[in-house]
Amino acid sequence: MRRSVSVALIAAGLLLGSCSKTQDTAPETRLFGAAPVIQNATLISNPGVGVAQCDVTNIIKGLLCENGYMPSTFEFPVPIVVNVHYTEAEISVQTTDPDTQAGGQNDILLVAASYQSCADCSPPVESSLVVLDDGAGGGGSPNQFSYQARADIRQACVPDPNLCADPQGFACGTATYLLNSNDKVQNDNTWTRGFALMSGDARLTSPPGISVDGSKQVFAGDCVAFVKHQYPVIAVVPVGSPVNFKIEVVDRAGNLTAWPQPLGVTFEQTLFDCGPDACACCLMLTNDPGQCRGKLGLVSPGTPNGWCIDNLGS
Repeated sequence: MRRSVSVALIAAGLLLGSCSKTQDTAPETRLFGAAPVIQNATLISNPGVGVAQCDVTNIIKGLLCENGYMPSTFEFPVPIVVNVHYTEAEISVQTTDPDTQAGGQNDILLVAASYQSCADCSPPVESSLVVLDDGAGGGGSPNQFSYQARADIRQACVPDPNLCADPQGFACGTATYLLNSNDKVQNDNTWTRGFALMSGDARLTSPPGISVDGSKQVFAGDCVAFVKHQYPVIAVVPVGSPVNFKIEVVDRAGNLTAWPQPLGVTFEQTLFDCGPDACACCLMLTNDPGQCRGKLGLVSPGTPNGWCIDNLGS
């Protein structure tokens, strides 16, 4: 099996080279001193897990400007929102090391979660995620990582009271989003990592009948990066199959402790849908406006039935 980022490589140069408190059966490698102790390892679940909601109203306004329309003449009674449904792995590991001195440096060097990112590859590919106790998700740490939006959609839009007054149109450009670990509290011995697994063909469920351009399907991942601050990874895993995360903890002496049970999630199809303005959503997500014929939304004095109906027909 090939590991794209193995635990050994992550720790290389930082190490000289235990068991679960609950089960006392976790495999371990002990070199010097005591091995780390894993009290618990779980996948966090809550009602909002796996859903990212992105307000694309300004993106739509920018798109109108680029095509010679004044956004101020259109009605936006509610924000235009895209909802992305994806496979989220939010990993939480409670772990300590007996060799950590009170008030001193934590003896734990690395917490990692490894999974098969390409089960069908030969040999299978295993990837490892670094799990952190940095408080970055709660604003307690400067640990952030830049992610440049990948979809062929200008997402960095600055509201301007004089929309379209600039000859270049509404000020939209390539967006860069900041990602973090999703960990809420720094140095509390709870190590966290939020992670997004995306299917290669994101499907639009509402409005139906739109063939989303391939370069715009990846907007689903951009939305997750923007709202959830998680890195969106295209997983080469069959939809409906399990993805198991192996949890390992390494201390500064090179001692390794592994959690005895893998943490499993089911890999789901990435889906996204729009709010009531189907016309605007369609125009943003397709390179063929003809597919937007008859879609409701983008009402203005000049298009009382909506832009897609009055300009393209019903």
